[in-house]
Amino acid sequence: MNCEKCGKPATVHLTNVVSGRPTDVHLCQACSEGEVKVPHEVTQFRRKSAETREAVHTLKDSVEALKNAIDRNRFRINSTAHFIASHQLRLYDGSLEELHEHDWQVRFTVSGPLDSIGVVMDFHDLEKRIEAVLNPMRGRSLNDLAAFAADNPSAENVAMHIGSTVALPETVKLVQVEVWETPENSAIYMPPFRR
Repeated sequence: MNCEKCGKPATVHLTNVVSGRPTDVHLCQACSEGEVKVPHEVTQFRRKSAETREAVHTLKDSVEALKNAIDRNRFRINSTAHFIASHQLRLYDGSLEELHEHDWQVRFTVSGPLDSIGVVMDFHDLEKRIEAVLNPMRGRSLNDLAAFAADNPSAENVAMHIGSTVALPETVKLVQVEVWETPENSAIYMPPFRR
């Protein structure tokens, strides 16, 4: 069968519907390119479908990365310490509460893969790293420390200061730091999620 426009061999078969009546048309590839008109709605649908496929692919990659991070960090260890220090909070009206002392309790939780000897990290090493941050706070008013010059020395900010100051090995990630002012009252700091 030949192209109905130019007479070359037909490679495309189209069905046109005009006034509700189907008509078969046989064209060559070159002539068919001008004949096929894709409605705007179909073009929009194709673009949206491609965007959706791309978003689904990105989401699958993110889920896979999260699964890998969880798998690498499925072991957690804790180290507990305490220090005695005083503080006075700046209240909502700008005044300071009375200076008072607490026996602060700290629970430091990290995660990571097991190393060559089967531990996330050596407990003694973790304790030394925590103590390096706690020692400057011992027996002091937290309000006098540079770390709290701009921030209220609340339990929340103390937990965040400890969590963001303790230096950890590259393979070990901070899960959380819980700080108790009293046996009944604590605050937990969890660092932002990073890939």
